Amino acid sequence: MALAATTILDARNGGSDSNGGGFDPGNGNMATDLAATSANTSAPVVTSASYNFSAGDVGHWLFVKSGTNWTPGWYQVASVATNAATLAATAGSGYIVGNNVPIGPTTAVGCATTASPTAGTWSMDYSQTTSARLAFTDMVIDGTTNTKFTSAGNPVGKNHVGNVINVTSGTGFTVQRVQISSVTGTAATCDKSLGTLSSTGGVGNLGGCLASLGIVGGFAANACPVFLKYNATAYSMSNTANVSGGRLNTTGFGGLAITGWNTNRHVFNVDASRPILDPGAASMVLLAMYTGSGSWIANLSFTNSAARAGIQYITGNVLRLRNCKFTGATGVAVTTSGGLCSATDCEWSGGSTDSFSPAGGASMKRCTVHDQAAGIGVAMAGNADLTDVAVVNHGGSACYGTSVGGSHVTMSRCTGHIAGSGTGSGISVIGTYLEAYDCLMVGGGGVGGIGFKLNSQQLYCQLFNCAAYNFQAGSNNFPTAGAITGLVTLSASPFTNAAGNDFSLNTTAGGGSACRGAGTPGAYLGLSTTSYPDIGAVQHQDSGGGGVFPVIGSAFIRGVT
Repeated sequence: MALAATTILDARNGGSDSNGGGFDPGNGNMATDLAATSANTSAPVVTSASYNFSAGDVGHWLFVKSGTNWTPGWYQVASVATNAATLAATAGSGYIVGNNVPIGPTTAVGCATTASPTAGTWSMDYSQTTSARLAFTDMVIDGTTNTKFTSAGNPVGKNHVGNVINVTSGTGFTVQRVQISSVTGTAATCDKSLGTLSSTGGVGNLGGCLASLGIVGGFAANACPVFLKYNATAYSMSNTANVSGGRLNTTGFGGLAITGWNTNRHVFNVDASRPILDPGAASMVLLAMYTGSGSWIANLSFTNSAARAGIQYITGNVLRLRNCKFTGATGVAVTTSGGLCSATDCEWSGGSTDSFSPAGGASMKRCTVHDQAAGIGVAMAGNADLTDVAVVNHGGSACYGTSVGGSHVTMSRCTGHIAGSGTGSGISVIGTYLEAYDCLMVGGGGVGGIGFKLNSQQLYCQLFNCAAYNFQAGSNNFPTAGAITGLVTLSASPFTNAAGNDFSLNTTAGGGSACRGAGTPGAYLGLSTTSYPDIGAVQHQDSGGGGVFPVIGSAFIRGVT
């Protein structure tokens, strides 16, 4: 039986897959007696009538769920004296909670808006350290209720509510992970049966983080949040699913919300260093995400050692990718068989086949595919929306900027670039409806390449203020000029230095100069307002203005792991 869907699971280098590995901020039975002094300063002192804080709590995280004048979130215990805990509560040192997950760093000093709040709802989160908080060896199942247990060696308390125990052995005990749902006195009630009534000698670990990502597939719930911490060494993953050190397969329960992090443990972090997942020599899919309420994959780096390196999403609701990197995949790095797949601020590089190939609807924003030897950079099969996407330095004869197969595809400010003497086209349209705005396609000059190519004479395909250069078979093969508005046929390369991964617009006449300020919409209908965006993904910088439009994690911003 899976843990509660609101249970946050934590994995990091140095942890153990024998640890509990999780904490549930959605638990409804936490203590309601937290009090504080100096709560609106950088060093609040908190106490509880039902629990005496101890030295063992230092370094762990107090979770404030709710309470008048309290600021809900996580605060690390800095020290303990005379049963009271002093918190580290400078602005930014804790994490604000939203929808039962950390959504960002605290923005104010303290853990409350007044100096001496009372009646705070709280517990301790013991899942964020590498070692277990408690190692039980003498758990006793109650003689009447098999969800209850006690321990003489490690008596449970209100501070343990919401924490996960990994029960590892004991005659009459079920080996599994359970959550402490509530505590009365020194008796804990768990979220599922522990085993046979009156059994003794149960062994298990409360708290502590996990060591690997794959193991969570054995006990997580659909949409369960998972945090994976960056480590300079990649997390190696074997081809066995849902075991310690294995790959992840969510067949039994659906999807997960997986967030990589380094210094900021919240779901919207943009830490430059991302956890690296490596399949080694095994030919496999690292993450197989199945139908459920959807999956969120953020801040992860998928590398490859002679294998596929990426994600397979089986017909589901929504797969959301944010700030992920895929390197050297020999199979399709991201593939789906249905549902909606969205990618934002993601990078693909060094692959030898299709990089992004969703079968259902798709959205792609501020993404880069670069230095790919062969295959299709973006292969859409359903309705799709691409904005600020750069597919550049593509090599080989079968490399297309995008292959569009959906019934309705919209592209805005996208750049396609075929390297060397490649014969690929910029956009190869298979579907029936395309609208391309401000898109820039640059060919390799090989035989047969077309900037904007229709594979048959589809209806409702239109170009608005697009540009093309160096395609031997022409800028487009559209059947009627009426479908094309403002097309710019360039006579020179528009890029500052494509060989050096600098795809900013140069000032060459007939090249980058012709793309500057030439995009849509121009004059807004009914308004005395005119816009002057550039054609292509990268916008130029005027003197005294902002920077070049960034594609995060791409060739345009170097040095991101």
